[in-house]
Amino acid sequence: MLAHLRSVLVATGALPPRDERLLALEKWIEETIQGRVDLAERRILHGYAVWHHMRRLRRRLGHDHTNRLQDLNVRCHVTAADSFLTWLNREGLTLGTT
Repeated sequence: MLAHLRSVLVATGALPPRDERLLALEKWIEETIQGRVDLAERRILHGYAVWHHMRRLRRRLGHDHTNRLQDLNVRCHVTAADSFLTWLNREGLTLGTT
């Protein structure tokens, strides 16, 4: 309901347009990072997701909005990194020991 109201207000010019897909991606990344228990792993995942992928995505976008494939690409890479950290943890390894 709120999303619909916002879209109506944007369509009428009462609110400026914004990249809803980018906002949803940022929220998902934050939730994924917060899902890590270990603080060091959070920092690693944050650096990878925010400083590597999101910075590059924003630079590429310029004034454009995020498309579905760009969103999916970032989500796949961050999910893979999160899974890799989980695997390392399960095996008793760290990035420094691999």
